[in-house]
Amino acid sequence: MADPALRYAELNARAEQTVRDGKSHRPRPQGGQRLSRIAASRDAVLERSQGACENPRCPDPRSTSALGRNGSYLLEVDHIDDHAKGGDDLPSAMIALCPNCHALKTRGTVDDSFRDLLRFTALVRHQELLSKAR
Repeated sequence: MADPALRYAELNARAEQTVRDGKSHRPRPQGGQRLSRIAASRDAVLERSQGACENPRCPDPRSTSALGRNGSYLLEVDHIDDHAKGGDDLPSAMIALCPNCHALKTRGTVDDSFRDLLRFTALVRHQELLSKAR
């Protein structure tokens, strides 16, 4: 298996190229308000997380992201700032959360400081992996 930092950097580069090609923030053909998403971005965030919830306040990041039936982690990749409202579809702007932390972020009564914490965490982890890949 490839070095996780190199795999992350390669996926991030693919996601950035998709943005440069103008293929992000396009409505899905199924209709509705959901936008197409860059698969490489999602894969990069999952690679970066190494199977653990990236919320620094998660009480038990490993157990809350236990393996599902198909052997993959039950992590949910989320845009820190809503994608439909212009949030970037790049790994630096996304985070892997366990189902509980994702529900808290999306439907909970959290203030902007929680979103700021997630934004900071994602960016630091993103930069750390890219620097390891160099």
